[in-house]
Amino acid sequence: MTQQKLEQIFSLNNTIDTIKLHLHRGLPTSSSVKEILQFLNWHNTGAVMIQENSFLVGIFTERDLLAKIYGFNYEKQTDFLSHSITEYMTSHPTTLNLNNKIGQAFYIMYAKGIRHIPILDEKGLPYALMSIRDITTNIFHYSKQELLDKFKVDF
Repeated sequence: MTQQKLEQIFSLNNTIDTIKLHLHRGLPTSSSVKEILQFLNWHNTGAVMIQENSFLVGIFTERDLLAKIYGFNYEKQTDFLSHSITEYMTSHPTTLNLNNKIGQAFYIMYAKGIRHIPILDEKGLPYALMSIRDITTNIFHYSKQELLDKFKVDF
């Protein structure tokens, strides 16, 4: 397959709705840090959307855990599991919608150093949580054989 055909199959100019996203239910602002960490572990994900009355109000990621909870005050943070997630989440995260381009998501992730972007539906409600892995998985899905043929790697 030629590079041009590969770019046609998977283009950063395609809209976000053209790639497979995992619908992602958010958790309420009343959730404790412990409940959020259990959710992340059970669902094998690195982030969760935080919602209030069905609207997105924040996002909590593994990086929030490291930077805001463990960070510089590790010895002082012994009871954080019972705290509200609102103390540690990132409020008002960058969001996109299904009509935005994949390239926009990719660039925002690069420029802001983030790995997750909440995707909102046409009503402005949380629809999915897009990760950098979603982008790379879709690239691999559409071009698996070409990548394997061109870049043979022994595991």
